[in-house]
Amino acid sequence: MRRVSLAVLAAGLFAFASPVFADSCPTMIEEVEAALASTELPEEAQAKVEALLEEGTKLEEQGENDKCVEVLNQAQEVLGM
Repeated sequence: MRRVSLAVLAAGLFAFASPVFADSCPTMIEEVEAALASTELPEEAQAKVEALLEEGTKLEEQGENDKCVEVLNQAQEVLGM
């Protein structure tokens, strides 16, 4: 019974977390754009962030919020955020 309760709890938490990801994508995109504009990076790193930002934006437009957050997190890592 305890395993069932934990499984139900985990599913419920995931269901509530998904809308949070959906709302965070536009904010994350703005943060990455601002950091990219104000941070000097080597050309290679800048190109990587720009590509990740473009990919993240496309994923957000397609409703792929979990993947969008993953990609934007990668961009933030490159930027040192």
